[in-house]
This record gives sequence, C-alpha cells and structure tokens, in this order.
Amino acid sequence: MSATTSKPCVRSDRREGGVLSVAGLYNDPVTREQVLAIGDRLAARFASELRFDFHWWRTALLDDPLLARHAAAEVARADIVLIDCGPAENFSSALLNWFEDWIAGRDQPDGVLFDLTPTGTTSPAAALHTRFYFQNIAHRANMDYLTITPETAPSRLASRFGNATAATITMSALPPSPEYQPPPPSHFGLNE
Repeated sequence: MSATTSKPCVRSDRREGGVLSVAGLYNDPVTREQVLAIGDRLAARFASELRFDFHWWRTALLDDPLLARHAAAEVARADIVLIDCGPAENFSSALLNWFEDWIAGRDQPDGVLFDLTPTGTTSPAAALHTRFYFQNIAHRANMDYLTITPETAPSRLASRFGNATAATITMSALPPSPEYQPPPPSHFGLNE
C-alpha cells in the first residue's frame, strides 16, 4: 500500500496569516443561498486552519460599470470563486464581458473556480455548454475547476455535504476548451 499526498489547490504563501479570499457570484435569492451555503461549509470545515475574506456579487449589479469594475478586481484577487448564475446560454453580453474583464485582471498563479450551477434544471446540452464555458474560464484564469454533480452523487458522499447541496464535489474531467473534439475511436468494436 502506498501513501499519497495531495498538493494544495491554492499557494501556501497566500495562506500566511491564514486568510483566503473567496468571491461568490449569484443570480437571485435561490442561487445566493446555494453560494452562501457552500461558503459557510467551507468556513466551518477549515475554521481551525484558515480565515476567509468573503465578497458576494449578484450578477444584476454587474450591469453598472463602476460596480462591475470593482467586482472584477475583487474576483481577480480571489483564491476561490463560487459561481451559481444559471446556464451560460442565458448570460447577458454585460456578464460575458465581465468574465473577460476579471480574467484579464487576474494575476494570481492559481486558485479554484467552483461551478455550483445545477445541471438537472436545464437541458443536458445547456448544462454541458455551461460546464465547458466555466471550465474554459477557469483554465484561462489559471484556476482549478470544480463542480457539483447531483445526478451522479453516491448517497454515502452526498450525505457528507448535507441536504442543501446533496451532491458530490468532483474534479471535472471535461477538456480545457469548448473547441475540444475527442479523437476518433481506434477501432469500431464488435461489428468491425
């Protein structure tokens, strides 16, 4: 049996003093509760090791240029970004531009983008498009991409995260770009 170690998702030098910056982005009261619940669980889980500096942003506020710039600067400095703002196909042009602005302003070498967008409330194609979009954003921002996948959560693991999320937290196996095309199969199977 071999022992394994895992490397931290965020750099240890930002942990000096034990403070991590967390930014949350949400659409409405329902998605706000989801983002806050994950933030609360994160703070509770690591309360003895870290302190958190939380910043919460409702997407409707990002239509205001002054607030959008302020939010982009805060999110660009964040170690962890929690997002639950619906299917990417429904994003306004202002929100799409805002994502580009915060990526452009990001100079952190690493971090985590945690996509909390539920996949069971929209079509599979829309859910996949949203996952690709946020994974691409995370890749371009030098962040790890995490997501919640409730439809595949084993009950044993889902129970650890409570009824609010009822989900498994998994590292996404999606490709780093929406333009990705898997290679063709090397053979055709039984009916060659």
